[in-house]
Amino acid sequence: MHADTIIFCIVTILLRMKETQDDLEELIDLCKQTHIGNTIELEIIKKIEREYSADKAIYFYTGDNCLFKMLNKALRTKDIETIVSFRRFIRDLYKQLKKLHRHQQQTITKVFRGQMMSREELTKLCNSVEGYVSMNSFLSTSLDKQVALEFLKLVKYNDQLQPGDINEYSYFKREKEVLFFTGSIFYIQQVRQNEQYWTIQLQLCGEQNNELKDIFYHLKKQIAKETDLILLGRILMDMGEREKAEEYLINLLSKLPKNDHRTISRCLAILGHITNGKGDDYQAIHYHQQSIKIAEKFPDNELLLAENYCGLANGYDDKGNHTQALIYYQKTLKIYKKFYDDNHINLALIYFNIGKVYNNENNSIEALSYYMKAIKIQESKSINLELAKTYEAVGDIFYNKHDYVRSLSYHEKALKINVKTHPSTDVALGISYANVASMNNATGDYPSALTNYLKAQEIFLHSLSPSDPVVNRIENDIKKVKQKLK
Repeated sequence: MHADTIIFCIVTILLRMKETQDDLEELIDLCKQTHIGNTIELEIIKKIEREYSADKAIYFYTGDNCLFKMLNKALRTKDIETIVSFRRFIRDLYKQLKKLHRHQQQTITKVFRGQMMSREELTKLCNSVEGYVSMNSFLSTSLDKQVALEFLKLVKYNDQLQPGDINEYSYFKREKEVLFFTGSIFYIQQVRQNEQYWTIQLQLCGEQNNELKDIFYHLKKQIAKETDLILLGRILMDMGEREKAEEYLINLLSKLPKNDHRTISRCLAILGHITNGKGDDYQAIHYHQQSIKIAEKFPDNELLLAENYCGLANGYDDKGNHTQALIYYQKTLKIYKKFYDDNHINLALIYFNIGKVYNNENNSIEALSYYMKAIKIQESKSINLELAKTYEAVGDIFYNKHDYVRSLSYHEKALKINVKTHPSTDVALGISYANVASMNNATGDYPSALTNYLKAQEIFLHSLSPSDPVVNRIENDIKKVKQKLK
């Protein structure tokens, strides 16, 4: 489900952005540009421009116009530029649906949807029973089963939930419509087939759902209460969507006023992190140096300088220039200590990075020292994905020292966090199971090794190609352990 949470994050950022007078104008301009030459659609767009108001968002969404098609296409294809242009409309829809839901709680228990679906999509859902699915577009359903059957060609959705009945506000009132907000997450209860169609029964999940609340918590912690367009690029980067983040930020950079030096500097800094993550160390260093050149002109920009120093350090470390990497990490640490208390999570990040540099230099004593400083801070936080990475790094050091018992202890701690914070089919979780299995094997606990290898294999077979080297490696590990158990 990781890829689907991208929409959740994008929408959360847009909902927390400050409204400006230009938001609606930008959307109308986009609609006009998209439909140049289509006189009928342009007339409808002019009507929207004249009559639109926040309390009519649902009416216009369900109406016979381009808003519905453009928005849902952008959400399905993760077209970031278009989604951002729809930010005013998305906010208005959210507020209106939230208001409706508040007044209608406990009045809706079952709704229906008829929809065409590819065999690939159907197979994916069949394989995900008792798992979760996130809707990456607005989902229109009906209280009337017959309305759903009218649309039905292959697949019917049957959802038990408490969303917003929009019949009173809909353009098509006869359809008894219930609308789900984009990013809604459902638990897949069952999939069954009859002679005419497939039925997929889903249950709406709230943020307090036991399986998902840690993921929601972590995602929301990354997003400030008030956001801007730059943050969207950073969140996309943090979620591993580097290509989308880079494309979005380069486009944004081209639109920024030349005198908006601070925003340009921030944009360049994030582009530096993105290109570093892609392995283009030279371009990353270039972006960070450009950002530093701008940031140094403003005395109150020390934290931005620190971010760039950290980026430069990452680039130098990846190039194997560990001396320069340590210099810039220490510069970052010096600034962070001026602004943050000793228990701040940003200090833990730098301690971890310094530990990584020492580890790359085969200086395990210094590496452990800095990793432990990071752990001391990270363990004081309620939930922290970075703590799992630090545990794994320490576990690897003890493994290289042939201290398999301590290595196992740290990898088990990492696994405990990963189980809570990763979807059940995430490759990272599979790797964590494999790490623990390797330590079980090294300590002679072959039954536990087999159990954990099999859990890792199940995830890899679900999420990776059968020809992936990781899949082949885990198969070999399982064979070896089975031989030892004979």
